[in-house]
Amino acid sequence: MTTDIASRLIADLTKTSDVIEAAAIISTDGLSISSTFSAFIPDEDISSALNAALFSVGLRTSEELTRGQFESILLETGLGYALLLPVNADMFAALLTSKTHAPEELFANAQQLAEKIRQHEQTEQAQTGKQPNYTMTAYDLTSLLADLAEQIEVLFGKRGATSVFRYAGKQMGKRLGKGTSGDVEIARDLVTNFFRSKGFMDSIGIEENRAELTGCQIGLVLRERGVMAGNHPLCHFGFGLIEGVNESVTGKKIITLHVSSEYHEEGITCHETW
Repeated sequence: MTTDIASRLIADLTKTSDVIEAAAIISTDGLSISSTFSAFIPDEDISSALNAALFSVGLRTSEELTRGQFESILLETGLGYALLLPVNADMFAALLTSKTHAPEELFANAQQLAEKIRQHEQTEQAQTGKQPNYTMTAYDLTSLLADLAEQIEVLFGKRGATSVFRYAGKQMGKRLGKGTSGDVEIARDLVTNFFRSKGFMDSIGIEENRAELTGCQIGLVLRERGVMAGNHPLCHFGFGLIEGVNESVTGKKIITLHVSSEYHEEGITCHETW
């Protein structure tokens, strides 16, 4: 579904309903397909990330409680209601209304929007024979994380943002290595396969305690923003991930350090050690 079509579906709904104050169609990994939330949260990326995080928590909670299929999240505040409703496996709808309207009215509007999206997708699939894809690329995800890092840095300073991202990377690394035990070579293979399979690196060369990373998406995104790679919170996310995998697999702690970065015509090459 293109942004134009999603925007038209939202516009059609808001024109025919006095219930909806704002609406958005968001992919489950936090990519905004279309949104009118700007009046409430000016930064669309932050808005989408917050909604996606809440949706993910609801989905996970539903699975853990074994109470059947996840259907929706209704959030009540002093000013109104927010509803998150899954559309398909790849995206969900988010809608806001005031306290002057009942939650049932909001739910009915959300179902109407979700059904129109499904109908459009069925028509599109019948015409093209292709399944729609809303998965974020490594570049999209890195850009979103870079925006998030800037917001965290405003709140907690550069050191605070660095600590948050390094901790998050380490926890992700521990989950990635969970259930695997072995030596440092096994840990390195896990890290290498993860970064390459997800599109975060073009290639990774490792020799003893040194690594050469080619085509690092973090470095490319930072270059576009005029920031040198190596000491940005996003870089520390990667360092933390390496440390987390190594600790989970080998039971030993390491500290990953940035050595240097070189930008060139083909992209960027980073050198790390531990």
